[in-house]
Amino acid sequence: MAKSNRNIAAWTQQAEDRLSRQIANLGQEASSIAETLGRYSARAGHNAGHFIHDVAEDAAHGTAVVASRAGRQAARAGRAVGKDPLPAVAAVAGLACLLSLLLGSRSRR
Repeated sequence: MAKSNRNIAAWTQQAEDRLSRQIANLGQEASSIAETLGRYSARAGHNAGHFIHDVAEDAAHGTAVVASRAGRQAARAGRAVGKDPLPAVAAVAGLACLLSLLLGSRSRR
């Protein structure tokens, strides 16, 4: 009986030792996972910042291109009106009539 009690005590001690090692390993793995997640989130934030910067830069470039094209079109329109103002006057008069019809019909409702 004394031998079996020693066997049980030895087995219990071995089980406690294994469990302690497993818990220590789990703690190390949890720490490693936390460090990895920290690096990942920092890298993701850094990448998101670059992406937002690139999008803003592309938008600014696109706006400059659109403004340049609009400026060229306005210059062409100005030259065309300077050469022959009658079509421009007719277009403005037509637009004014259309707007008065649209706005007048809304006020009658």
